[in-house]
Amino acid sequence: MNKLINTLAVITLSVSAMGVANASQQLVGTDDSVTTNICLSAASGKKIELLKAIKDSGLSKRYVAENVQCNNMDIVQFVEKYGANPVATNDYITRGEYSRDLDISTLAAR
Repeated sequence: MNKLINTLAVITLSVSAMGVANASQQLVGTDDSVTTNICLSAASGKKIELLKAIKDSGLSKRYVAENVQCNNMDIVQFVEKYGANPVATNDYITRGEYSRDLDISTLAAR
């Protein structure tokens, strides 16, 4: 009986450790600025949350796509690297003009 309890304890601890190791990284804002809120919302992958953050900021999606910087990279690159749903989120931010080869200067020229 003791062996069974010990075996179950080891299995439970092993599975728990694997879950912690595979947990996704948590992004935390360093301030409460408008752009920080937009960046965190964009990385969440939830378009409704992003729409609300952009609307609350008073900025346009075009301005956000062309000018907002997150961790010293443009928002599209930030979402590609850290976003939960990068293709759909970037497609939303760039008003349907997103592709993985898109350069922000190309977007601004359009």
